[in-house]
Amino acid sequence: MLQRIQSLYTLGFISITLLYSLRFSIPFEVNSNTLQWILSYTPYLFAVLAFVSLFLFSKRKVQIRLNTFILLSSVGYEAFIITQVFEQFETLKESLLIHCALVFLSWIFLLLTNRYIKKDEALIRSVDRLR
Repeated sequence: MLQRIQSLYTLGFISITLLYSLRFSIPFEVNSNTLQWILSYTPYLFAVLAFVSLFLFSKRKVQIRLNTFILLSSVGYEAFIITQVFEQFETLKESLLIHCALVFLSWIFLLLTNRYIKKDEALIRSVDRLR
């Protein structure tokens, strides 16, 4: 499991997601307390789903779909957070730049994960064709 490069990329995504969630989090305000609570724990949900994806190595198609879902959800979440924080941009400029850089790096790791999973799938299909 860990000898595959996509597993290392997935672990990179998890560690960067936890880093920007814990260390470089962006404070934002939402009207509802329940929505505020859900949005504050959403990056941890992404990390848990990526960890689950790490153990789905035998089901590559499910793993690709789950990673794509995580990526699209993460893009939507970050777009929502950036629009919420846009009014406070001057006071949060440095924190926002570091946060966005880490988010983009985590997305690159997730895209690389999907790329190498697809390569594994193609390799397995070619081996099955030879039998």
